[in-house]
Amino acid sequence: MRNFKRVLCGILFVGVIMCVNQVLDLALKPTDSFRSDMHNLETNDYDAIFVGTSHGKAGINPNVVDAMTGDTSLNLCRGGENVVDSYNIVREAYRVNKIKKVVYEMDPGYWCTDGNLGPDSRTFYDEFPFSTIKADYYLDKFWGEDFRVTLFPWYLYKKGVNGAVSRFQSKLTDSYRNYDYRFYDTEVQKFTEKGQIEIQRHETQKDEKNLVLWEENELSKKTITEFDKMVSFCRKKNISLVVVTAPVPQETIETYRSNFEKANTFFTKFMQGRGVKYYNYNYMDIDGFDKSLNGFVDYDGHMFTDQADIFSKEIGKLMKEM
Repeated sequence: MRNFKRVLCGILFVGVIMCVNQVLDLALKPTDSFRSDMHNLETNDYDAIFVGTSHGKAGINPNVVDAMTGDTSLNLCRGGENVVDSYNIVREAYRVNKIKKVVYEMDPGYWCTDGNLGPDSRTFYDEFPFSTIKADYYLDKFWGEDFRVTLFPWYLYKKGVNGAVSRFQSKLTDSYRNYDYRFYDTEVQKFTEKGQIEIQRHETQKDEKNLVLWEENELSKKTITEFDKMVSFCRKKNISLVVVTAPVPQETIETYRSNFEKANTFFTKFMQGRGVKYYNYNYMDIDGFDKSLNGFVDYDGHMFTDQADIFSKEIGKLMKEM
């Protein structure tokens, strides 16, 4: 009887810890549209996906692309998405949809970081359904990191105490529970049913605070490894893969000409060596596209929705040939 009580107490203790973890996770973890993106992926059929950074999230409109290609595509780009995330998103998309095409939107600056542990680190991983892919993803992303990230998922969001109550309440609403993209809409940006952020034209103070520049001496070996794994996976599964770099404002190019030219030279050679087609739209003409700062929210290169539609037509032309 005494042993039974000990076992029961142990089970109850673990249960309490799990409940507390869940409540803290709901209260502290920011809401993120990637939750709806993954729900979309798991519950609909797609021929193609877009992975990459926030440039692609704002700049690629799947509806425009699909009207040109006849495919059905989903935008799974997001700010903070490193190659390890993109690779595992591709694997999951193939598992549930047997996708045929992948466009990886590459910001060279992202290749200068290993994707350090931070709030974005769990955003992608947490939305994956349980599978062997998620287990591999964990080993790729979290193995050897701070154990608290595994045992206490809310640990990375501990600075989110302010607003915890309203955040918790918002996650109980029908809009959030039903994965409605409109939950994330603001006055200046809206989310489409296929994952794109449409940024409406508005008055904004344009700055360079989020600009991350390419520096070859800071190239991440881990990022190269994850990219090579993605290339190998796509070839094994007969998935057509292309890499694109979305344009940034001409003013940014002119100010940091050396960084951008060196990045273009490096990645042109890098992709050629792997037999991967690479399109750097900073050095390509796009009919009707405004490459000045007027076409973007910021120096970093997030496009207003009218420019994104023009750019998406170029992506559509590209994907028709894939």
